[in-house]
Parts: sequence; structure tokens; C-alpha cells
Amino acid sequence: MADETGKLEPCPDCLNSEGYSPAAYWIGKRLQDLMWNMPSREQGRADYERITTFLAGRAPDSWGHDEIDLRAATRKLAQLAGVTDIRAWETCATCDGSGEVGNESQRTS
Repeated sequence: MADETGKLEPCPDCLNSEGYSPAAYWIGKRLQDLMWNMPSREQGRADYERITTFLAGRAPDSWGHDEIDLRAATRKLAQLAGVTDIRAWETCATCDGSGEVGNESQRTS
């Protein structure tokens, strides 16, 4: 059922994960920490950059890696683990990635 703004109920299986499956969300959060919190000092930074560049498919720019890099890295890690259908693996099966449950006829006008 929709609320007064027309938004449907949040999906109970991917609550706060924006339509991602629990596995994709959890792995993405860990990669986010790795990619966005790299050491600022030279010591160890090259190792971080080598790994994150491999996973993201491109080197970080002057600001670091972005959301596109994070998604690419999450997909690359799943692919390396043998996942063959990345879209199905990363998408919540309950809401098909919408983050909401219900149907369009339940929305308010």
C-alpha cells in the first residue's frame, strides 16, 4: 500500500540497500571502505590503488574512486567468484531492484 506521497512500502528484504541483494550490498559496503578510505600517505597507498584499479577497471582520479568505480568493482569481484548472472546476483529478488513492494495501481494520484 502506498503512503500519502504515493511511495510504496519499502522492500523488507533490501531495506536501506537501494534495491541491491543482501550479498551485493554487503560486499559493496566493504569495497566502499577499501576504495574511499585509502591511506593518504605514500606508505601502502600504491598497494591499495593497484587492487582497487584492478577491480574498478580504472585508476582513481584526484578525488579517488567514485560510485561508478564501486559498482564496477563489486561486479568484478562477483565475476571472479564465478557468478555468471551478475544482474540477478546484485538485484533484490523481492522487489526486482526497485526498493519498494506493491504495484503501480496502489500508488496514490
